[in-house]
Amino acid sequence: MRWQLVSREALTYRDLDGERVDYNASTGSTHLFEPLAAELLDALLGADGKLSLDDLLERLPLTGSPSQHWRDAIETVLHDFERLGIAELHSNDCR
Repeated sequence: MRWQLVSREALTYRDLDGERVDYNASTGSTHLFEPLAAELLDALLGADGKLSLDDLLERLPLTGSPSQHWRDAIETVLHDFERLGIAELHSNDCR
């Protein structure tokens, strides 16, 4: 499975003391994201295409090898992004 932003152009953001505030013009919603969510959003914003969970793990500034805890935390944030209309999940055959 691979993830990508729904609309890169619709997102406007500001960093505030280690947290991030994003405005999504597509939905009219504003969101406050903690550091992991902000890092994931940066990775998706910097991607040329869809990214797998492993692709995202490689792009995040994590120390050591990624544990199941990190994988679970990242998947939770990605599904939150999906619920908020920020990112969407695609099957592996879609590139």
